[in-house]
Amino acid sequence: MTRSSILRRIPFFLAAAVVLWCLGIAVRFWTTPIVGNGIVIEQASDGSQITRRVQETRSFAEISALGMVPLLIPVFLACGAAVAAWHRFPEILAFVVGLFLAYSFVTGFSIGGAYVLPGLTLGGALVLELVWTYGEKRRAPAEEWSEEFLGCLGAWSEDIPRPPQVPETDLKDPFA
Repeated sequence: MTRSSILRRIPFFLAAAVVLWCLGIAVRFWTTPIVGNGIVIEQASDGSQITRRVQETRSFAEISALGMVPLLIPVFLACGAAVAAWHRFPEILAFVVGLFLAYSFVTGFSIGGAYVLPGLTLGGALVLELVWTYGEKRRAPAEEWSEEFLGCLGAWSEDIPRPPQVPETDLKDPFA
């Protein structure tokens, strides 16, 4: 595997790291007890008020009406981002990253910033994917003359030989 092909997979490796991060967050939230403190005020039989402190410990499973689904949504989104990065589909990756960031924003009100760093990491993977994908398309050598160029020639009927092109990957690095 060449160095450029390894570097080309950085968006996938970032998305795979986000999958692991989200799995870790899901396990942590599922297993960490949630402690609630409060004050209970009761009316005694003689008319006086009795105040006492209470502490209640519950699990995420007891609190969540949807079970583990809220914890698995970012895992599935991160898996979708990893698949899109592996197959080099920047449009799908952008859609999934947008969904992940929206989820991160909404959950930020309830469980804090647990998904902010993974969301930003996926954003970085998207930027790298866009730069490399559209940069390669822009620099790719043309196989034939464009219609716009041929239209400028008017009535020219002979075949126009194309000069040989060297792909950027075959050029020598002048700084090496």
